[in-house]
Amino acid sequence: MTGCTGYLGKIILEKVLRSCSDFKKVYVLIRNKKGTTVAKRLHRDIFNSPIFQHLFQTRPELVDVVKERVIAIQGDLIMGNLGMLQQDRDLLINEVNIIINSAASIDMTESLRNMLQIDYLGPVRIL
Repeated sequence: MTGCTGYLGKIILEKVLRSCSDFKKVYVLIRNKKGTTVAKRLHRDIFNSPIFQHLFQTRPELVDVVKERVIAIQGDLIMGNLGMLQQDRDLLINEVNIIINSAASIDMTESLRNMLQIDYLGPVRIL
């Protein structure tokens, strides 16, 4: 899944976890930010959001499932090879059956060229 640190991505991820709790793994592509690992961003920026707090309160059995099966992968849709380590690329190639892309540029002052890098060419790079 991409875009999970954004509004729509969180909603989609929450729905997947709530509705399909028998999943094997969910790999979440997250960009690196200064001083913060992608694992920290997964927990701080995604799982600490109100939608997940509600999910974990109403379905406490999912807390351990999510910790074990939702895995942050460092990457960036605008970079060559998605900015991923080769071992992570190999893992995803061998393990992933479904791709959900909810990443998008939401800065409407962004140039069309830059928006296309994420919104159009990002999914092309994934494929």
